[in-house]
Amino acid sequence: MSNERRNSSRIHLEIGVTVLENSGNRSLRAIDISERGMFIKTDDPAPVRRLIRLRVPVASDGQELHVLAMVVHRVLPTPGTLTMDSPPGMGIQLYGLGPLARKRWTEWVKNLTIDCATPNGEPPPVPLQRVDNPPPIDSIKRMSVRHSTSWDVKIIGDSVENTRTTNISAGGAFILTTQPHTEGDTLDLILVHPKTAEGFDISCQIVRNVAKPNRGIGVRFVDMTDERSRELLEFIESAVAQIDDELVILEQDDPMLA
Repeated sequence: MSNERRNSSRIHLEIGVTVLENSGNRSLRAIDISERGMFIKTDDPAPVRRLIRLRVPVASDGQELHVLAMVVHRVLPTPGTLTMDSPPGMGIQLYGLGPLARKRWTEWVKNLTIDCATPNGEPPPVPLQRVDNPPPIDSIKRMSVRHSTSWDVKIIGDSVENTRTTNISAGGAFILTTQPHTEGDTLDLILVHPKTAEGFDISCQIVRNVAKPNRGIGVRFVDMTDERSRELLEFIESAVAQIDDELVILEQDDPMLA
């Protein structure tokens, strides 16, 4: 990653954001906004590598943007010290924005830059508390969120193959199958909701064949618009109890996940 991207300009404006959690939403304050993310002030920051859901106001008329973001560093509160210059909280990087959402975010940040530009440039970075083995920023784009859960799935072809997943994410899944499939081929699937039996039609591309320990295929979902991606994420999350406690962050070259 270039130094230009790594040091993207930060806007020194404090705004309200909402962190969406199963246990209840949290209304927090965010600072140091950039095209790549922001710093959210909180005495209870999420662990590094955790994926969180946010609602961010991106327009003066109250319109909000729902985004996913990865926690890339955190500052823990230090008892008995003032935190005005280095408040506790978490630095987050946007994750998996589609083109329309990315455009809205970028335009919002540019407008903030025009409105809030200061002549002094960027301030010194906030001192960070060290964490064990934090992930490189570049690795964020190679991570996916997997739910280790078994869903019924129908592979639609000349005939219908009824099978199951071993894990699923908003980006893809691993599907058990004894039938021969070729990497690069596109398949049509119906994901069956494990609680309601509702079907979700989706296309995927085979990215790998796996023989052991379970024979199957890793697939990546394709032809996904922003709206369709949001619908899929909601479809998956509605079937997974206590999602915040079940998130597993993986490198995308894991053989069991697309």
